[in-house]
Amino acid sequence: MAKVIGKEQLCSTDLRYFKAVQGIDGKTLFDRYRSLEIVVKNYVDPKYQDFLAYPVKEGDTITFHGKKYKDTPLLLTDLQGYDKTKYLNIKDDTLAYYYNKIDLLRNSDKSTEAGFLADAVKYVDDRFVYCYDGTVVLGVWGMQVRDNVRENISEICKNLVIKKKTPVEEPIQELTGPTGDKIVLPPPLSLPKNLSWFKRLWMALTSKSCLKLLLWILLLFLFLWLLSWLFRSCDFTKRPAPIPYPIENKPWIKTDPLAGSGGIYNPGNPYAPVPTPPGYAGILPPQQGVLPSLGNVPEIIPGNPSVVGNRLNILLENEDKSIMNLAKDFKTKYPDSDYKIVYYDNAVKRMQIEIPSAERDLLKQKIPDEFAPDYELFVFDEALFEGSYVPNDPAFSDRNKSWYLKAINAQQAWDITRGSNKLTVAIVDNGFNIEHPELRSKVVMPYNVWQHSPDVFPQQFDHGTHVAGTALAIADNGKGICGIAPGCAFMPIQVADDKCRMTTTSVLDGILYALYQGADVVNVSLGSQFTGLDQFSEQEQRDLIQNHFKEEERLWREVMRIAENLNSTLVVAAGNDNVLAGIDPIQRPELIVTVTAVDKNSRHFHKAEFSNYGEYSTVSAPGVDIYSCIGKNDYTSLDGTSMAAPIVSGAIALMKSLNDSLTSRQIIGILQNTGLETQGDIGNLIQLDKALEKVKQ
Repeated sequence: MAKVIGKEQLCSTDLRYFKAVQGIDGKTLFDRYRSLEIVVKNYVDPKYQDFLAYPVKEGDTITFHGKKYKDTPLLLTDLQGYDKTKYLNIKDDTLAYYYNKIDLLRNSDKSTEAGFLADAVKYVDDRFVYCYDGTVVLGVWGMQVRDNVRENISEICKNLVIKKKTPVEEPIQELTGPTGDKIVLPPPLSLPKNLSWFKRLWMALTSKSCLKLLLWILLLFLFLWLLSWLFRSCDFTKRPAPIPYPIENKPWIKTDPLAGSGGIYNPGNPYAPVPTPPGYAGILPPQQGVLPSLGNVPEIIPGNPSVVGNRLNILLENEDKSIMNLAKDFKTKYPDSDYKIVYYDNAVKRMQIEIPSAERDLLKQKIPDEFAPDYELFVFDEALFEGSYVPNDPAFSDRNKSWYLKAINAQQAWDITRGSNKLTVAIVDNGFNIEHPELRSKVVMPYNVWQHSPDVFPQQFDHGTHVAGTALAIADNGKGICGIAPGCAFMPIQVADDKCRMTTTSVLDGILYALYQGADVVNVSLGSQFTGLDQFSEQEQRDLIQNHFKEEERLWREVMRIAENLNSTLVVAAGNDNVLAGIDPIQRPELIVTVTAVDKNSRHFHKAEFSNYGEYSTVSAPGVDIYSCIGKNDYTSLDGTSMAAPIVSGAIALMKSLNDSLTSRQIIGILQNTGLETQGDIGNLIQLDKALEKVKQ
């Protein structure tokens, strides 16, 4: 059963007993929970954000999780007396808040957001309301018990609450001496009452017991001072391990024009941000390349893809101009404080502006013409990204956790190589638990793009750790499972903030960091946040590919060009919407490897039912029931093209371990020509042993 970090299980239900609220294309609210979660985080007061339990859907079963509890949660129907009155009032207050918020959203022309909240609280059954720590949590929501259900409520909704142990107070024991006599404590110091206050104070301070106490306090202060002096004289900073292949020996280090230009473009020394030069106060932020926070309530516009409403990105293509020139001219045309530059990168010549969200579409069209012919610009949205995965029950895979290794002939391939210790694979993802035993010994140059530091951390769904383990988990440690390239180094790059939000700029910065810090393979199991694409016909989908998101496509083609110059290969997940790959522009460049997923238990290697497909599928790999590591020391199975992509990234790392001069074009040709034919309009299924044999030739 999947775990949710920071939350605890409350109950689990079987969908057969319930009638769920249906949405677009018959999808339940739980299938669209990602969109509901964004609405709750953006518009609901933090006091009420935990009212709806966090759902994890696994087949026909949904497990609901609530915030961590101190007191044992009890159902509202089980309470009596004062406690019942108290929590009934809390429930009524919470519902009143939600109903008022729904009305406010509708009156603000935010009918989609209002609809999500209204569907979520449409059915409130006291038999599923959990009460604890002064709050109420709706354990089952978005559905109601079917009328024909005769089973007892405890049978259709399994209570998973773990009772908290009540501490037992130890009885106070009477002190006795060695002969059994009671020990008599000395009476407190008695002072004459007729003495002046300063004499009484002097007598108290000079008494034997007080002098002894003062001496101990003095010794304690002396010890603490000595300890602090020792700490100050030592450097306890944990320095990130460098990549195993000396970065200064990379062939591009002296020829690439961006290498050494500061920040993430400083090979081997990326963590110090570049200060903005004098003369740009009020025009540019204080430091270059530092991502601006999205804030607690960013202006998110749901759609295809979902975007940050008050942000736009501008890419400058003039070779003879710099972002510094453009920034000054921009503030000349837009001096008002409503228009400001919140991020810039003078190496790749891009900047991000914050604007009134109502003007986003107008400015997106207006800016390129307004600054022409002096500047050649293209403007694109700050899209939101998400991981391409589907949670799966680990118990289902206990019988055969290594099926996908057999499907690609991994064991035969490991007789050729398990990966060179000079090769580095970067995983660009939402976050990581780098203390997991499968990963901690191989971490190099970790990076958090939001903090501009090596401090990475896991998210509630430990997507990044699972992806990393699939590609790189160590071998022969007697537990878990082996990654595809267990001998290679692991560069973790976190592109999600503390609220698990990822954007075009954060993902782009993460990829550029990986490239300029010497990663040989870069895995991106992420994609733009699209919803409802499967309701579009294939012809409409092709129109999206051919005629939309062209600015973003130009951006990713530039990234592809940089990767080729630095002899690195980019691998991306194709997505899980069962639509044409390539709608997301990151999948369009021909030298970026786009990975689709095949199903389990199929002799003909059919497309997994969720996987995207079509001509932009470069190759395929297993993507169902993939067993890998999560948390600090745990494992689980997940489905998705997010799980298929790191299998291919590991395969490419093994190929480069045999020949590190292979180009991305050569790698793609070898994987396609040695792969097995598949069913469902997706690329060939990689065969790792045959690919390595081809590289050896």
